[in-house]
Formats: sequence, structure tokens, C-alpha cells
Amino acid sequence: MNKKEIKIIRVNTDGRTETNDYVAVEKKISFKNSKGQIIELTCSPGYEEELITGHIYTETDRKVDIEFGSYKLQEISNKELLGYAEKVISIPQELFEATGCAHSCGLVYNGEIICHMEDIKRHNALDKAVGYAVMNGIPLNDVIVITSGRASLDYLEKAAAAGVRAVVSRAAVTDAAVDFAKEKNMTLLGFARNGRANLYHEGNIKIVYENSEEISR
Repeated sequence: MNKKEIKIIRVNTDGRTETNDYVAVEKKISFKNSKGQIIELTCSPGYEEELITGHIYTETDRKVDIEFGSYKLQEISNKELLGYAEKVISIPQELFEATGCAHSCGLVYNGEIICHMEDIKRHNALDKAVGYAVMNGIPLNDVIVITSGRASLDYLEKAAAAGVRAVVSRAAVTDAAVDFAKEKNMTLLGFARNGRANLYHEGNIKIVYENSEEISR
């Protein structure tokens, strides 16, 4: 179980009410990284093997510069990309809906949502998704990462270390993340909601616009 029911006192301007509510379960795991060092993480229960695999996999920069033509994912339409983002974001998030204390990360590969992970930490959710891809032989340089959390520099560094070339966030993007996306030529979008998003850098995945006319505000 990744949630726990506890007794609480709900306080408002009229007074107090005794009731029950759910809180997210947080557990600690420890493991050895690729250098033999003991690593301790707190996380949501479930998919611990994927979390450990993904965490170790993203420890070092594994991103290899490959000719553009060797990638399977070379272009995507704006409608497809935003459609995937909307589908991932709309997937029921049990822990978040029960506790409000979780981030999610989905991977889109070959036109399908291949996994959807949830954790109290956005980096853990990404590591679980990366671990899932590694354990199932999915080439990470051809997946699109869709996250509920903000796209900060450390998040993009972790994604890039796994070979990911496209990150779409439902939340905000930092300036350092934009600079990093430009340096690594990653596709980066933020505020992906309701069929819209801010494109901060196109990267080497070309976005094809089905409606080529620019829409005025």
C-alpha cells in the first residue's frame, strides 16, 4: 500500500472536526551504486527494482551523440505530442488523488504510453520509468518523457544521462533547464495542459504543425 489512513483534526474558521484522511506512505531503501557505494533513498512503495535500476542508470552521462538519421523518433506533430501529454496527465493517479502528495512520469514510445509511474518524488518517478525501459529493452533515446513536476536543470540532467531527448512537463521550466536543453539539443516543453504548451527548445525532434498558420492572441 502506498497510502495510509489516519485520524486527523480538520481545522477551519468555525472550529474543528475529527475525521480520517489518507497520507502517502514513505519508505527508505538502500542499495549499492555502480561504484559500490551505499545509496539510501526515500520513496513510495512499489517498483523498487525499477527505481534502483533507473537511479544507477542515470548516475553518469550515458547520452551518446548519434547521427540524426539513426534515431527512430525524428519528428512528431503538435497534435500528437500534445495528445500524448494530455493522455498521460489524465491517467488516474491513485496516490495523488488520495493524498495530493505524488508526482507522475509517463513514457511514450512508438506511439504508445508504455508506462506510468508515481512517487512522492519527481526524480524517483523518472527513475522508475527509466528503470522500466531499461529492464524491458526500450531504447530511451526514442521515448518522450512526460512529467507532472517542474522541469529543472537536475531533472533534465537525469533525463539526458539516460539518453532521453524529449521532456514534456505539465509544470514550469527553469532558465537553467532551457540552457541545458539548448546545449544538449533536447526538445523541451512546459505548461502542457488542455491542448497547449510552451515550447522552450525544439531540439533534434522536429515538431510538425498540422495547422501551419500562426494563431494570434
